[in-house]
Amino acid sequence: MHSNYHGNHLEALKKQYFSDPKRRISLAKGETLLTQGKHNDRLYLMLEGTAAAYVNKHGGGRYELFQSGKEMFIGVYSFFSKSFVSSATVITQEPCLVAYIDQYQIAVDNGKSESLFEQFMPIVVENLLHRMQKEQAVVFEKEQALKKLIQTEKLAGLGQMAAGIAHELNNAISVVERNTSWLKTYMKELIAEHHQDEMPFFQLGLEQGRELSTREIRKHAKDLMESLDISREEAKKLAETGINPKLIEVYGASFDEAIPRIHHYWEMGTSLHDMSIAARMTAHVVRSVKALAVKRSVKEVDLDVNDTIREAFILLTSPLRHVQLNTDLTDVPLIFANRGELVQVWTNLIRNAIEALMHHNFSAPVIKIRTLYERGNVIVQIIDNGPGIPKDILPKILQPNFTTKERGLDFGLGLGLPIVARIIDHHNGDLSVQSQPGVTVFNVSIPAQEGGLF
Repeated sequence: MHSNYHGNHLEALKKQYFSDPKRRISLAKGETLLTQGKHNDRLYLMLEGTAAAYVNKHGGGRYELFQSGKEMFIGVYSFFSKSFVSSATVITQEPCLVAYIDQYQIAVDNGKSESLFEQFMPIVVENLLHRMQKEQAVVFEKEQALKKLIQTEKLAGLGQMAAGIAHELNNAISVVERNTSWLKTYMKELIAEHHQDEMPFFQLGLEQGRELSTREIRKHAKDLMESLDISREEAKKLAETGINPKLIEVYGASFDEAIPRIHHYWEMGTSLHDMSIAARMTAHVVRSVKALAVKRSVKEVDLDVNDTIREAFILLTSPLRHVQLNTDLTDVPLIFANRGELVQVWTNLIRNAIEALMHHNFSAPVIKIRTLYERGNVIVQIIDNGPGIPKDILPKILQPNFTTKERGLDFGLGLGLPIVARIIDHHNGDLSVQSQPGVTVFNVSIPAQEGGLF
């Protein structure tokens, strides 16, 4: 979402709405800008400095929800939801300069007859996505700390720590989920009412997200250039969306002029799709942390393995940029499994493969993910073209106390694999690995659900 478009769009908004020197406030370090539960009818833009948002904990105290730096908005939820009640306390961490508008602000005519919310919508989505990503990073850092404790602490102590961390994160996740759900509903209603032609593209992004790999996008773009007689850049934008060309017939002969708008609405939908997935998975991590002290976790019927793999891709969006990802996700039977635990399995295995490739600076790193069905089992294969795992290490990598780092190596195998093996065993499955220089294959086999359909 960070692009020239958004940079130019933000500059335009700053000039139109936040250039009045009478609507600027200078704050010293440690001053309170907003107070949780108190009235706020303003939307603030941070011009200089940083501030942290805190939420009160049950029983006293508080925890940090997010940080806002330069060119980030504060008070988004209370302002645009029109509740005018701040959901967090915001305190400056250094001297700050903020500009603001209030509930009486009239939309400036930008030549597109857009409402105030429509003009701010792309930037609001970007800000919320940024906060979501920061919260996700914090949660997964906590999760990694808990995984280390699994091998060093007694179960009772671990359970107590897990409950404490889950309690710290629970309110924050609720805020993220609530804000994301509200924004999805509001934007769907707004676009359906005022931008009906673009609604199918927004809906497509919202429902499917970013499904295509880089390789698939390149191929699709080439086909679109030839079939629609459009430029390479226009073809690339359309190819990213995976849109069926028939969907753009509503624009007739001028559809090429609508391509940037089509891509823009699709991208807003995909951002909200990604935010929803991240919110759901973050909430699952919190529930998983709470469940560390109990024996069994909840499983779902009719679970599609391919869906859990795609959710793992979303959580690994940043590291996956460093490799070529090839996918062959075929239709397989449904299974009886815990969605969040499977996402954690794929996240661990794919991250391990990425780390192995990056550690050895491969010039053309490739990871391939396959799903298939064999003899009553759903098989997931994670294949990389990395250096391979040495033969003396290979038989030991699933042992709980084994780590490559103690031996001067770094294959990303030390922490995650024993946990992965434990989760797969809990699903009555099997984990195996074959490796040699140039190809390493992790095979995960999980029984298909009895009577499961393709």
